[in-house]
Amino acid sequence: AGGASEGASKNARRTNIVMRKPEIINALNDFLEKNTSGKKVTIITHWGGDADSIGASYMLARLLEKHYKASSISLIIPETLTAHSKAILSKLRLEPASDIEVVDVFLLVDVGSLEQVGRYLDVILESAGEKALIDHHLHKTYNEKVRYFVSDEYQSTSEIIYDLASYIGWRIDVEEAEALFIGIYYDTARLSVADRESISKICTLASIGVEPAEVLAGLETHMDESERIARLKAARRMALYRVGEWLVALSNVSAFQTSAARALLSLGAHVAVVAGEEEDETVSISLRAQPSFVRETSINMGRVLADRVCSKYGGTGGGHATVARVKCKGDMEDILNFIIQQIGQLLSSEVKQVS
Repeated sequence: AGGASEGASKNARRTNIVMRKPEIINALNDFLEKNTSGKKVTIITHWGGDADSIGASYMLARLLEKHYKASSISLIIPETLTAHSKAILSKLRLEPASDIEVVDVFLLVDVGSLEQVGRYLDVILESAGEKALIDHHLHKTYNEKVRYFVSDEYQSTSEIIYDLASYIGWRIDVEEAEALFIGIYYDTARLSVADRESISKICTLASIGVEPAEVLAGLETHMDESERIARLKAARRMALYRVGEWLVALSNVSAFQTSAARALLSLGAHVAVVAGEEEDETVSISLRAQPSFVRETSINMGRVLADRVCSKYGGTGGGHATVARVKCKGDMEDILNFIIQQIGQLLSSEVKQVS
């Protein structure tokens, strides 16, 4: 494993390390130093996990074990894992715990809102232990029981943990570099929206020994039949709208909404919104957009559209510029209609259905 002496760590803090938000990294380090040594720590991600949350959690767990000297570290990923998440966990040899145990510290990683930890929220908030949230999304509400280390100036939570490792003088090894690479790569939409800072860090990780082609090839997953059928159903049920110069596809399937929305983008839509009704009458919605749409319109899927849906229908949601997810209550058709009308308002353009 990588590591650094205490002297090297202190020296790193005196050097002029390039970081987006050094004050957040400094505060995060202080929190971990004061609260995790000799303690039981649980890391918990948002529902289903993804490349960024898993990559950041892997690196954070290494730092907790080797540098901050936590007595034990466990990982919780709420709800059902996606095939991609399973592939990343296998690549990194991570085994999530099946349930929460009594611990001293909860660290919520890449969690855009507290509700994204699902059924574990009450357990976490009622715990007597310390609670901290590390994330790169914009947060509109804050819970006084939780310490927040958040900045949307970062493009991924993996990059926040990268800066933390640099700050303490940690020598990142190849496996850790691969975890951070996976997180940064996927949360910048395969580098298509990566800025100079993210690219610089990707290059540093490559210099440590990451072979991007090998790492990514190992994460390719085979689509099972049920996912294929969901994608095809979404295409068959699709309603297509023109809003100004942009094409927006709306559809619904009972499962694999995220995969179906991605498929509609690949067919040619600039924006894809796919909804599905769950057993408890919750509507699950996946919102996706082409990077060009976000760049030219400044309509952020997570910060703008997901927030508007949550404000109107309640529920929880969030995400990134090009991808977001929402869970709320309401009539599915009403919610889809609300979303397309919001896109029309934001673009100051008439919404016309394409026959």
